[in-house]
This record gives sequence, C-alpha cells and structure tokens, in this order.
Amino acid sequence: MTNNPPSLQGPSHCPNCHGPLPPGARFCETCGAKIELLPVCWNCEKPVPSGAKFCENCGAPRNVPVSRHPAPVPPLPETVVAAHAPVQPAPKAPGEKTPLPKNTLVLAGVIGAVILIAVVIFVVLPMLSGSAGTSTSSGFSSVKPAATTASSAGKTTKTTTVSGTSSSTVPGPTQTLPAAYDLSFQVDKDAISGDVTVTVTGPSRDLVNDIEVTLRRADGQVITKDIIPGQKMTEVTLAGTRNSERVEVTVQFYSGDQYKVIDTIAEFNRRT
Repeated sequence: MTNNPPSLQGPSHCPNCHGPLPPGARFCETCGAKIELLPVCWNCEKPVPSGAKFCENCGAPRNVPVSRHPAPVPPLPETVVAAHAPVQPAPKAPGEKTPLPKNTLVLAGVIGAVILIAVVIFVVLPMLSGSAGTSTSSGFSSVKPAATTASSAGKTTKTTTVSGTSSSTVPGPTQTLPAAYDLSFQVDKDAISGDVTVTVTGPSRDLVNDIEVTLRRADGQVITKDIIPGQKMTEVTLAGTRNSERVEVTVQFYSGDQYKVIDTIAEFNRRT
C-alpha cells in the first residue's frame, strides 16, 4: 500500500525581494522569482527540506504512516442503537394536569402564611383587645388603658377612666360571707376632701389573701386599691370627689373563695 504524499508549502516572503507571498505561490508577484515549494510534515506541519526522509522539527517520517488511517468502524447492531436511543416521555392522559414546580409550591406557602399573619394582626387581635378592654359591669363601656402607680404596700393602685353613664352609680347585688368567715367592713367619706376610706376588722383577716376596693367616681373615673391583711393592712383610702360615689369591696380568701361583700353609695355629708 502506497503512502499519501505530503502537502506542499512555500515561504511567506520572497527570498529574492522579501515581498509577501500568498500561500502556495510558485512565483513572486513582485519580482517574478520562482518560489520553491517544500513538502509539509504531516505531524507538526512544518516544511521538510527536499530529499529529507524525516522532519527536522519533530523527527516524524516524511510520508504518512499507513497506521495513521484508522480502520473503518462497523455499524452498531440495531438492538444496541435502540437501547441507547433517547427515551420519549409517555403521552399524558386527557385532562391530566402538569404538577407545579417545587419552588412555586414553596412560594405559595410563604404568601399564604403572610396573609394569615396579616389577618391575625389586623383583624383578630383588634377584636380580642376590644373585647378585653370593655368593662363587664353594667353601665360601663369603652374602658381606656389603666394608669398604674406604685403603692406603699408593694401592690399597685389602678386608675381607669371610663365613659360613665347614668347607671354607673347604681349599686349591684352583694354576697354574704359564710359563718366561717368573721369580718367587718366600714366605709367613710371625708366631709371636706370627699376621699373614701374602707376599713376591715375581724379575726378572719389571717384567712384573707386580698381585698379589692373599687371607687367609681361621679366624674367617670374608676380607682382600684387593695387591702392586704398579710402585710398588716387594715384600711385603704381612695381619692374621691364632693359628690355621691359608688364603692365596691370584694374579698378573696386563700381557699380560693371570693365574695363581693359591699356595693353601696358613699354620700358626701356637708358640714353645717
């Protein structure tokens, strides 16, 4: 088997006038000198001098070896071609919906959570706070936030302004203490300042956890203070006015029993 002859290549400039030469030119277009074309190495594509059997640049033989021509590759069997063929997706059944991408489902969940939080903040919480801030006593509504000041007994004095109505000074029902609890209460209204003082006496004071005294003033203000017998307290004074005002007293025992023992009107007695 004969080898393929190598391709020919000439210099890029004329060796006579040094003018540029186009590839494969046999004569110089400037001076007309004959250009010698040299065979090109099949391995490194460098010119090979005439008569040389090996390339001076890479040492490859001048002619292309027979082994450079690969043997033809036989075609693959049809079964192998079919096994490597791309798998086509099965056709969808009529009416079958394409499932949403995972990122879309996550985004939809986040949006739903934000909407739910907004509903809770702007709808549910205002409704709950509105119902919690409304007085449950008859004749009182629209309770404003309580202003709290520290008392000398370690408890707190709660002052709450209420939009009073004509029924705010109407006493409600009271409860009678069981015979096991021996306590006495006295309500006095100062003839000059109008302040209301509530006093408790009796041997059962050691069984009392807390006594809550509430003054509903004629100007609509509600003041609440506590008598704590465990802290050696026997009375409490609430700032009143020179008008008739409603006084409520509720007793809570350590046993958990609770009784509203006083709900009355404290009258202002003018001096004569």
